[in-house]
Amino acid sequence: MIWLGVLFSFLAVTAWVVSTLIVSKGIKELKETYETIFNSLKDYSLKIEIIFTYLGITLLTGIIILSIIIIPLLINYNFSFSGFLILGGIFSFSVGTGLYYFCTLVYKKAEIASQFSRFGPLFNIIIGISVFGEIFTMFDLFSLILLSIGIALFLIITWTGKFGMVGFILGILTSLSWTLGGIFMNLSFITTATNPLKPLVYSLYSLLFGFTSLLIFVLIFIIKNREKKRREGFEFHIFKLNKSVTKYFVLHGILSISIGHTANFFGILHLGVSGVAFIMSLWPILSLLVGYLLFGSSPEYLRYKSHLKWLFLTAGILLIASVISIF
Repeated sequence: MIWLGVLFSFLAVTAWVVSTLIVSKGIKELKETYETIFNSLKDYSLKIEIIFTYLGITLLTGIIILSIIIIPLLINYNFSFSGFLILGGIFSFSVGTGLYYFCTLVYKKAEIASQFSRFGPLFNIIIGISVFGEIFTMFDLFSLILLSIGIALFLIITWTGKFGMVGFILGILTSLSWTLGGIFMNLSFITTATNPLKPLVYSLYSLLFGFTSLLIFVLIFIIKNREKKRREGFEFHIFKLNKSVTKYFVLHGILSISIGHTANFFGILHLGVSGVAFIMSLWPILSLLVGYLLFGSSPEYLRYKSHLKWLFLTAGILLIASVISIF
């Protein structure tokens, strides 16, 4: 049913827009709570451990909520499994979302960092032609031209805003990771039997693999940072998380992971990838607009005061490029 697919897609967009604002607040609270570590420590390993740990809270929240919904269903249904879910979960959740958090840390607002998701068509076109043998079309050419303009504008905003190239590189890697995750998730859908409940189950499967890979990273950094934390007197560990910070990452898990990604998969089931992609392309520019309307007077947005018109222009160009690439 087309109307149901549209409904699910707009539900995903709404969840992602709201969750973007929550990520902004969560990263800001995290940086203020662990101010000593983020402002004075030059070694990034402890910062990575902290952000990965709170990302684990986000993913674990999604797993718990989906498990509560799905486990009763698994008793009565048999679901096929796709190996693509492993890579889809790793790139979408642990790598992609982790990079997104770091990108938000650099650019101060997740609404800004989310614009990098619109670089996805660049990687889709390259991967589609080089890996899947797709034909390069006139629409691809128009999309690439607009994407080049958008990337150039984002580079100018990065340089003139003195955010540093690290943030831009993190954003590009975020976009690439999410693109790869989306490709592997779509492959898992088209290579297995159709089932109306498959979006729920595959969301859980991919989350489990993403969370497992993240735990491995966290454990590596815990071992690596153990002596450093003892020497510097830092008390951070995974069993002593700050409640005021944790709540934002729990909310992100509920909205973005449990609701957003699952609704997106249900949308794909009813509309197909292209139909959903058209609606999904709206969420970055909507998050920027809503964020500015609600928090335009905040110190973070005031830092972008001279760049706002260029940010909205860039977001609009990237949106058009995304829409053109769908056809």
